[in-house]
Amino acid sequence: MLKNSVSESKTQYAAIDACKWAASVCVVAIHAQPLINCQSHTVRQIYAAMVGLAVPVFFVVSGFFLRNDPERAKAQLIKTARLYGIWTLIYLPLTIYGAIRSGNSPLYEAARGVRRLFLIGEQHYSWFSWFLLASIYALLAIWLLLRKKTPVTVVCLILFSIYFASYLMNQLSLKAFLILFGDNRVFSGMAYMAAGMLLRQYEAKIRRWTAVAVLPIFLLGSVFTPLEYLQIWFRLPMAFALVAALVKTSLPPSPLWQSMRKASTVTYFTHMYVLVLSSLLIYAVDLRPGALMFFIALAGSTLLSLLVIYAERKNRLSWLKHLV
Repeated sequence: MLKNSVSESKTQYAAIDACKWAASVCVVAIHAQPLINCQSHTVRQIYAAMVGLAVPVFFVVSGFFLRNDPERAKAQLIKTARLYGIWTLIYLPLTIYGAIRSGNSPLYEAARGVRRLFLIGEQHYSWFSWFLLASIYALLAIWLLLRKKTPVTVVCLILFSIYFASYLMNQLSLKAFLILFGDNRVFSGMAYMAAGMLLRQYEAKIRRWTAVAVLPIFLLGSVFTPLEYLQIWFRLPMAFALVAALVKTSLPPSPLWQSMRKASTVTYFTHMYVLVLSSLLIYAVDLRPGALMFFIALAGSTLLSLLVIYAERKNRLSWLKHLV
């Protein structure tokens, strides 16, 4: 997740920091499934539409804060690649545990791991990390295009075209594509980051009330669209409108916003460890979905967030900055 510039975060973009924390809570909910026993189809649809907006918002915000600058794109590409490598190693014990539990041969699991490392972006239990690989794909394309002084609108058109091509190949179930990538999720960052770049490009022309007004329309479309493969066409404009509204929302200066931004990152990266380990301790199974596990995972990752924030403020454990 792209770190906002300090000056921007302390002024008109503080609302984005608050939203990023809420989005990280939604990611925990996606994996812990607190409403797994809910019998209401409507409630489940509304819930799915809202939590499903979390990662798209992260992508759009990341694209927005690139400022359409090739040097920022390059710096963020390097940082994201580093984070992807570090957190892949941090989750290696859980990856090995999952590989053992799968019952597959070591050779199969090794080949599976390499494929997922470079083409899919997640291993056993590190389900969140596909966002990082998708960001790497998108940032690499953005950097290569911007450094050639390609106009922003053309860059975005190319990114949307790449995503749409992957969307078609996925929907047509092209065997070679599915064997390599499983689905087209790793290409979704291109579409959402392009939306963020367009938001930055035309920020001055967008009015908050317009963004707020269209949000319920796309939300209802997402809720009542029964076909999963159509969800992207509601989530993309919905994420764009939400971030546009946040960009136009000013909040009073407070250190709280920076803390929420940091907490969103720590929660995003650590919640699966908390979820799996607590599930093993309480239920003796690797993953037990439900409301209780959601609150435990959220509480545990929030506690870790507070510890990281405290350590940074006290100038202790300086190596933590390389993890988040």
